[in-house]
Amino acid sequence: MSSYWDNYWQQGHITSFGTDIQGNYDGTLKDVWQSLFSSLGEGEVLDLCCGNGALALLADESNEALRVTGVDSAALPITSVGKRKHELMAQINCENLPFSSERFDAVISQFGVEYTKLDKTLMEVKRVLKLNGTLQFVCHVGDSVIVMPNKRILDCLDELFEENGFIDLITSTMEDSDSLNKLGAKLYHTYREALTATELPQFFAYYSRLTADSERKKAVELFKKEAQGQRARLKDLCEAALSVNEIEYVLQTLNELGFANIETREIFHEKLGKIGLKISAKIIQ
Repeated sequence: MSSYWDNYWQQGHITSFGTDIQGNYDGTLKDVWQSLFSSLGEGEVLDLCCGNGALALLADESNEALRVTGVDSAALPITSVGKRKHELMAQINCENLPFSSERFDAVISQFGVEYTKLDKTLMEVKRVLKLNGTLQFVCHVGDSVIVMPNKRILDCLDELFEENGFIDLITSTMEDSDSLNKLGAKLYHTYREALTATELPQFFAYYSRLTADSERKKAVELFKKEAQGQRARLKDLCEAALSVNEIEYVLQTLNELGFANIETREIFHEKLGKIGLKISAKIIQ
C-alpha cells in the first residue's frame, strides 16, 4: 500500500479522493470536522494517516488555537501545512507512535485509520491521549457510495489482468486489433461505468492512433503501471472498509480500553448517500 500512496501524495492531492474533489473536503465531511475543532478550544491534535494535511487545513478555518501534528506511513512531499505550519511526519507507523504518553487533546483520522491494525493502533491512541481526550474517526464502510462502486472497478481491473485477458493480449500482440476490439466490447458490455473509470477506453482510443511499435509499447507500459497502482489502491480500500462485525469489534475494544461516550453516526452526502461512519469517544481512565 505505501508505495502507491507515496506516489499519490507526491502528486499534490489534498484529499484521498483524487481528482473527484477539487480542493479540500467540503459539505457534510467538512461540517463533521469543523464541529469538532470548534469544540476543542486550545490544544494539540494528532491526525493519523494525514496525507497532505487536509484536516489540519480545515482546523485552520475553524480554530486557530489548535496545533495539529499529522503522521502518515507514506513518504509525504511536504513537512508542514497551513497558517500555523502544522507538522506533517512521514513514514510513521500508527501502531507504534513516536510520542510521549498523554500528549494530545484529540486524535483524529479521516479515511485512514481503518487501513491499520486497529487493535494495536487503538492501544496507541489511548496511550497518547490526555485524560478526557477525544477520539474521532471517519471510516470507510463496505456499503458506502464510495466503496461499492470501487468494488466494481476493482472487479473490472482484476479481469483486465487475468491470464489471457486484455493486458496479456495487448502486451503480446500489437497488431491483433480485431481481438482487442472484441474483448474491449465484451468488457464494456459487462462493466460500462466501471470500465470507463479504469481509463481503458481513453487509453485504447489513444493507442489505436499510434503507428510505431515503440510508441505503442511505451503507451501500454504506462497504462499498465497506472492500472496496477489503481488496482492496488482499490484492493486496499475494499479490504480496509469496515464490516458490521469489524465495527462491533472497534466499539468493544474502545470500551475495554477505558473509553466512554462511545458513539457511531453514519455520514450521508446530501445527494449521493452514505459516505462513511463517524466513530467518537472520550478516554476516561
